[in-house]
Amino acid sequence: MPKIFRSLEVQSLNISNTDSVLTQEIPKTVYWGLLLDLNVTHSNGSGTITVDADSFGKYLDLQLSIDGDLIPVRINVRDLYYINKYLFKQTPTTSFFTTASSSGTSYMRLILPFAILGGEVFEDGLLDTRGAGSVSLMMTTKSASTFGSGVNSIDSGSVAYVQTLEYANVPVLTNQFARTEYAFVEHALTATGVVRYSLPYGGDQQYRGLLVQTETSSALSNSVLNTMRVTSRSFDYLNSRVDFIQQKNALETGQSDTGNYWIDFTSGSGHLERQKMTERLDARALTELFLEVDSAVSSGTVRVITVKELYGG
Repeated sequence: MPKIFRSLEVQSLNISNTDSVLTQEIPKTVYWGLLLDLNVTHSNGSGTITVDADSFGKYLDLQLSIDGDLIPVRINVRDLYYINKYLFKQTPTTSFFTTASSSGTSYMRLILPFAILGGEVFEDGLLDTRGAGSVSLMMTTKSASTFGSGVNSIDSGSVAYVQTLEYANVPVLTNQFARTEYAFVEHALTATGVVRYSLPYGGDQQYRGLLVQTETSSALSNSVLNTMRVTSRSFDYLNSRVDFIQQKNALETGQSDTGNYWIDFTSGSGHLERQKMTERLDARALTELFLEVDSAVSSGTVRVITVKELYGG
């Protein structure tokens, strides 16, 4: 029986307040993803106004929780913006209002995907929430100054429109899909040279990819790292100069962004015979897993966003 794909609007979230937490229950269904139309009306001061995907993205944190304790998604909108660029190979639709001494609306339109995009059968990663007691989308807003330089206030009428991307009438089978998870961790750089960060391993840890972001002075920068390595004991999953990673990103996705490095553990070849996620970094049997970086600066930040597919519930 073919799957029936549909898209339905969910009640909107009012994100007009700063420094607040807003939660919306969403339907219990089989998700391909969520379509998010994020609109923020703001008043700008005089002088130069800077609002962009980075500042807008930092203003909003996203969290998806199931039954209040399982959290498959914990990222901010900036994370999702760059994940969209590398997974969909397109720049998301955005508009940023930067006219001084006036009010206007900035928006970003993004997809939070649960399907596996790349070299696998994408249905493996559908998120089946039909057996859950509750499914909630939570957004945390920050200050107006985070939203953009020269922005005086976040005004009323700012909303997040949410649209489901889902399948109907899917037979209920135990563990037929992976569970896609997004999470992040930040590390401070305090010296030049090689440093290792442990990545989760064992259990049911299986990686589809890593998005590594590097910053100095709170701005994304290509000058933070020399090399990156993903390794477990004597086996390297990646050992590369960082500029080569960006060149690979540009060739494969058409995207190459300052301070962003998409490490893909799939080839993107999409062989039809694949029945499960046969391409990934399978860390279930590992006893260690590290991201090793060679820092070129003595002050900076490495942010690691993990994209994982967990089978078995």
